[in-house]
Amino acid sequence: MRKFVILTAAAMLFASQAGAALVGHWTFDDGEGGTAVDSVNGNDATWAGPDGNNTWVSGLIGGATQHNDEDGGDQNEYFVTGSIPQLAGADKLTLTIWFNQDVDANNNSTYNGLFMSRDNDPASSWGIALEDNGPPRHLDGRINGKAVDGADVISGSSGWHHAAITWDGVTGTTKVYLDGDVDITTGSTLVGSLVSSTGWMFGNDSC
Repeated sequence: MRKFVILTAAAMLFASQAGAALVGHWTFDDGEGGTAVDSVNGNDATWAGPDGNNTWVSGLIGGATQHNDEDGGDQNEYFVTGSIPQLAGADKLTLTIWFNQDVDANNNSTYNGLFMSRDNDPASSWGIALEDNGPPRHLDGRINGKAVDGADVISGSSGWHHAAITWDGVTGTTKVYLDGDVDITTGSTLVGSLVSSTGWMFGNDSC
């Protein structure tokens, strides 16, 4: 059986208290080592798995990093940032990521995080993931633990896709986008703001 493999490239994080500001940009053009540099605020992401298990490859534009699960699903093959203080107090959030799923069947989980954080205040899951154990899959957005499941399926086992999620803490509206189109909209997510933000993970598979 082929294992779960994901290629990650060009993740961006925006936040707003009054006007939108770019908080983080990870191009994954680094090419070697265990650090994915954030070119905006220095919130670099570090490799959480065994040394040498991440693979730097060509991406859609520039570079990318390949995450796999060849060692049986220990859930440690991902990049993670430290806390991101620039998110404190934000009442609007946008995150985007390019990804390429290369998988026929996933051997460890039906939930594969793309760009996720799990220990913020308010304390629950935030971000975007892939859901279902085999193709076709769909996007799963999370705002303070509230699931915002995409309606459009992602068929096949490879190919680059662009995923995004936006949250408006003033209205409670969240939108999930797939390849530039609105996938789903809900008005029932958190009304409020982020008090603090801990680490954000790229490619984590811990649900």
